[in-house]
Amino acid sequence: MTRAAFAARWAAALAAVALAGCTLGPKQNPISLYDFGPAPAAASPSGPLARLRATDVVAPSWLDAPGIAYRLEYDQPQRRAVYRDSRWVASPAALFTQRLRQRLGESPQTGPGPAQDVRLLRIELDEFAQVFSAPTTSRAVVRLRASLLRSPVETPLAQRSFVVERPAASADAAGGVQALGAAADEVLSQVLAWAASQG
Repeated sequence: MTRAAFAARWAAALAAVALAGCTLGPKQNPISLYDFGPAPAAASPSGPLARLRATDVVAPSWLDAPGIAYRLEYDQPQRRAVYRDSRWVASPAALFTQRLRQRLGESPQTGPGPAQDVRLLRIELDEFAQVFSAPTTSRAVVRLRASLLRSPVETPLAQRSFVVERPAASADAAGGVQALGAAADEVLSQVLAWAASQG
């Protein structure tokens, strides 16, 4: 065998080994991305809600990331963790902002109306996690504070805290996501009902 033929055969063997390594090596699990799902059907805001505008939902640093958080209440209740192979498509605060504006029928073209009639709704997200009370039992926990302000000088009018919990259908990320999305819609319904009741 000539030196050139030997070199060609050796190169082919190395290429085959490299390809085998690519196909037979450990596979990386793809990341699953989630949002809150389709928004619930809602009528066009009327009455007090027609003059309500939402500011961006704010959250502490540990909620300002796309990780799906969970807590093992039965084992290490002080420890907060996130799922390795599942993520929100955006931070919880960003998802809440989008959902709230959908519920209010806001768009970039929505005009604020006369300045003296506009009220601002500010939401501060305090907790948004799947909490396990046992290895196979979990629930979504959503806790936030809502403030109603008079525009344009943002004079405080009212403030209230809200907590909603919903059981998760399964003890995994998919179950947590479904429960958290439902809890988010429920708490926003409560917030908007409260805002409307303020006149």
